Parts: sequence; structure tokens; C-alpha cells
Amino acid sequence: MQAISYGFSLPASAEEGQISLLPQVGQAYIYLNAGWQSFSGVPAYDFEFNHIVTINDEDISSYVINRSLKLNNILSSKTDTCSFIVEDLSHTLDIAEGMEIEIWYRLALGDTFDLIFGGEVNKCPKSELASGQTTFEYAVSGTDFRKRLNRKLAIETYSAEYAGDIIKDLIDSYYAGEFTYDDVLTGDLITTISFNYKPVADCIAELAKLIGYDWYVDYNKGIHFFSSDTNAAPYQLDETSVTGHYKDLKIAVDKSQLRNRIFIRGGYYSSNLYTDEQVADGKATGFLLQYPPKSPITVYVGGIAKTCGIDNIDTTGFDFVVNYKEKLIKNLDLATLGATTVLKVTYTYDIEVLTQDDDFTSQAAVAAVEENDGIYEFVITDDNINSLQLAHDRAWSELNRYSSAEISGTFLTDQYGYQAGQLLTLDMPTWEYQKDYLIQKVTAQMRNDGKLFYNISFATSTKGLTEFLKALWEQGTKVIVRENETIHDLGVFTESMVLSETIDYTTEHISTYVYNNATSMWNLAEWS
Repeated sequence: MQAISYGFSLPASAEEGQISLLPQVGQAYIYLNAGWQSFSGVPAYDFEFNHIVTINDEDISSYVINRSLKLNNILSSKTDTCSFIVEDLSHTLDIAEGMEIEIWYRLALGDTFDLIFGGEVNKCPKSELASGQTTFEYAVSGTDFRKRLNRKLAIETYSAEYAGDIIKDLIDSYYAGEFTYDDVLTGDLITTISFNYKPVADCIAELAKLIGYDWYVDYNKGIHFFSSDTNAAPYQLDETSVTGHYKDLKIAVDKSQLRNRIFIRGGYYSSNLYTDEQVADGKATGFLLQYPPKSPITVYVGGIAKTCGIDNIDTTGFDFVVNYKEKLIKNLDLATLGATTVLKVTYTYDIEVLTQDDDFTSQAAVAAVEENDGIYEFVITDDNINSLQLAHDRAWSELNRYSSAEISGTFLTDQYGYQAGQLLTLDMPTWEYQKDYLIQKVTAQMRNDGKLFYNISFATSTKGLTEFLKALWEQGTKVIVRENETIHDLGVFTESMVLSETIDYTTEHISTYVYNNATSMWNLAEWS
């Protein structure tokens, strides 16, 4: 990148300063007689600085007020944003919604610039700086390219395909040549999934949530789809700040989203071929079926297949007709069946998707602290879930995220390189936090000196944490489902743990607190 001229903008009033530099014009000005007067043709100083802002490839860095530049990098489901104020003192700029924005940054002079934002202008209200003067200000706000993935609606059904392959097909079908997918991982096998006029971005988000992945669109329009446990942050936080610089670290525990039993109420799936047998009484000409029938429907009398039409449509030419709404098989051309004659009808029928999945490890851990059954129930209703396997996939994804309390926190840092989606390691034994946490949001604010300062937000729903059990001191509110429905399939989500340490029970233990089998924890039970 080339060095860019930079200087101060004109003060809005005499009180703000009596002399100002306007480098893009190359003049020095003085405030006289209620106006700015040029008094020198000597070029102003040139400054090299650490950021570059372009709109539609035009460099506008010298027009941007440093302290106004702010960036928000948010995980997965949200859109990254930027905002800054542009002062157009010479009325030479033309900024409009939809123009592409690029923001580049380097840590120090001489370093290579990195692209830290790419997207488009979302809003840019224009205001006059001084009455009657051709000086204007734009309050620019931009969004990343994820927004463009909402322009096209997907109408697709996929069966027995991997999540990553589905995403690639969606991009090829709706955004070929505009977005790339080199960093889309294969992910898990999806039994079946349908998208009915759903924005492509929402399709990707649904797949990510289904298998416990994360995703984002980078600033070069590349799709990233990845497991949340594979992307490490460049620094870790410890109690000596050896690697990660931080201040104002705050950590909180929240179990308001705790869920360890998940019910899925979905759409419908077709049953296997069902056999419905009845014995005629010699009088009836209509036979009530057990379920509303669906094709293929075959009627047998005495073991011999008969023809079957549709009631109220076919008036002759068939032995029987079926009334789908009333669940009836009726005689048409065939005479009334004699007493003891066996009528057999085979057909399929719709079964409502209703499943239950449990995380028994979480339930036992909560029960040990709260002195109850430890079960927190939650129901998900989604008509697009049309198979049992898809229901279990959805439930397991939910349990993996929410079957233990959420640990969340924030801190401030001046270190460059943090991104949403990275795993942040905390090695802080005094705090009792020694785990990996997922960075949810990175907010960057530029200071007057042209350097960025960052606010990092992180969170996780990791299981088996000591701090989780210690935090469950208050009673929570359960979301309970009690419907008069049949759960057609029962799934179990379990987590196993192997202890490699051997305890010699014949040895005298001096320590008062040792391992407790009931809670699978150390130092929380007295030895007896």
C-alpha cells in the first residue's frame, strides 16, 4: 500500500482552534472575519498511518475521522458491521448505499496491511457542516457480505448428503461466481432436509446449528463452515498477562438457557407399510381403517388383491374405493363380503415427528447440586424436521450447546488478531477458569492515534466444569412439556468419562476432601 496524506479537518467553530491544516488541498488556513482564509501555498505535512478506508476502490482515508471508526466482528448468525464519519470539506465525495467498503489495517509503519472489513454501505445520511457552505459530513454504516446471501431463496431438498456438500451446492445453484467455499468443511451426514423459499444464509445457519458447527462470510466473499473446536485464538489469558494483554476482565455464569432433555415436535414422516385386517360380518359395505391411509394402498379379499379407486371420484370400474378423509374402504363394484371373510388392507400413513433426547450426565450433575431430578426440559417445534434422524441431530446439537450453564465474559485488549469463532484459552487457576471458550464478538474502536483497541466477548457451554456446579446454587425455572402425545422414538444423548487414577482404599488419607463418586468431582466430599 502507498503512504496516504492525512491531516486535521477544519474545526467547526473558532473555539475549537484558530489554525488548521487541509492536506488534500495543500494549504494552511487561519480563521479571520468569521471565515477560513488561506494564507500560504506551502504544502501541508504528509502523514503515514495504519489504516486505509476505500469506497468503491476510492481511497477516502484522509476524510475519515479516526475516533469515529468502529468495527463489530460477530459470530455466525449475525452480520459484521462497521461505522465511521466522513468529512467532505471540499465537496468531492459521492457516497451512496450499496457501494463496497474495504478497510485495511497494519500494526506499525512498514507492516503489511490486512483486510479487516469488507462489505457494502448500508446507510450514509449526509448532513451540512455549516449553513451555506459546501462542506458535508457522511455518517457511514456498513454490513459485511453475508447480507447478500439473503437475496436468493432456496427451494431444495437433500437426502443422505453431508452438510458441507449441501452448502457448496447451494452456492453453486444460487451464487456461482460471486461467493467461494474453499473453507467449507464436510461436516456430518444429513439424513434429509428441505428448504422451502428460505434465504441461503438461513439455510447455512440451519445446517450449522443442526450439527453444532459455526460459519461466517469473510471479507473476500468466501464461505467458512467449521467445527468450533478447531480455531485457536492467537493469545491465551493467564494471571500474569504473559501472552494475552487484557484489562477489565469480567466472567459470569448463566444457567437460564440450561436444557438437558429436548423434545422435538416436527413435521411428518411416512410409516412403513402397515397391514390392517378386519373380518366382515356379512352386512357392512364400509370398513374403518386404523390410520388415515396414504399410497401405496392395496386391498385383499381372501388373500386375492382387488382394485381400489377413490371415493366420490370413481363411480364404477373398481372393486373398492378409499375415502382418505374418513379413513374408510368401501365396496363399489364388489358385492357385500360374506360373514367371516377376511379383508386385508396394506398402506402407509403419516407419523408426527416427536422425539425425546436426554443428557443424563448433565441431569445427574445438576441433581447433585439442586437436590432434585436435575432435569431441565425444552421443546423445539419445527415443521421442516421430517425424519427421526433429523430430529435427533437437531436435539443433540441443542444438548451439546445448552446442557450445562453458559460461562461468558468480556475483556479489553490492544492486541490485534482476535476474531469471532476462535477458541480462547483461559489459564487462571485463582479464578477457577482453565478451559477453552468461544469468542462471540470482537468490537474494534480506533483511537485518535490511529491504533485500534478491542473489546472481546466470549462464552461457552462446556460440560463437566467445576465452576458450572459451583454456580448452580439458585433454583432455576424449568421449561416443561406435558402433552397427550406419543413419543414414537426415544433417543439418548450420553457423555462418557474415563478416570485413569486408581484409589487405594487401604491407605490412610490425610486430606479431608477427596473424590466423590456421586458427583464425579474432587474436593467436594468428606472422606469416611
